[in-house]
Amino acid sequence: MSRAKSGTAKVAMAHPLETRSKPSTSNPQGTSGNTPLGVARVASSLLDEQRSRLNSAFAAGTLSRGDLRRFLTGSTSAATVLDDNLRRLAELVDEFHHCSVDPRTEVRHTISLLRFVQDVIASLGPQLQQAHVEFTVQGDGTLEDLTYPFAIRRLLAALAENAVTHAFADQPQPQISVTVTAGDGICELTFADNGCGIPLESRDRVFEPFFTTSRIRGGTGLGLYLAYNLVHDLLGGAIGIDRATLHGCRVVARWPLHRTVNP
Repeated sequence: MSRAKSGTAKVAMAHPLETRSKPSTSNPQGTSGNTPLGVARVASSLLDEQRSRLNSAFAAGTLSRGDLRRFLTGSTSAATVLDDNLRRLAELVDEFHHCSVDPRTEVRHTISLLRFVQDVIASLGPQLQQAHVEFTVQGDGTLEDLTYPFAIRRLLAALAENAVTHAFADQPQPQISVTVTAGDGICELTFADNGCGIPLESRDRVFEPFFTTSRIRGGTGLGLYLAYNLVHDLLGGAIGIDRATLHGCRVVARWPLHRTVNP
């Protein structure tokens, strides 16, 4: 359940943000290591090695029942790993496809930002309630923007999913707050949680595609990359992590405020 508050606030620019240029996709984390593709390649290599040993033993006339048993056990296990990870890789490719944003396919509308954010958070209610997250929304109730509602909706959903997935493992009273303000022609959306925060060594990489610290729990590393694409490519703004936050995580997205259609 969200508790909305109204009030006018100026955009706070005092705290520096860790912002990045466009994340590189030339060598994403998902192409090697402990990723579906990396694991599938290892399984394929092991399977080929086992096949080679079996073939050598057969050619030398030393093939035993034990050799055959070990090959069958190993190849069955490798095939299962291959199948699981190739299926997961296909899912990742599909998710990565949805991360692409084409402004030409979207339509701008004038919306009340605070009310729109409240509605989006309400639609995320089941997911947040399942995680026992207390959600608050506050900001300027008179603020309107000619913008892409679809982008803001997906941005909030991506940030909420990221927080629920990563932030609250050791937090008995999880809380998320969203604040919407504007000043000097800039809209600012702040998404803050009281979770475990992001390690300093990972902050420079959180917006890279496929980067995740929770792959073992099913993390894809695409949530914040999607958030970056939405803010940078569609809203024409910037998104970053507030360095000054000592507890939890505070993500700040800023984009130009449009009150009328550009000529």
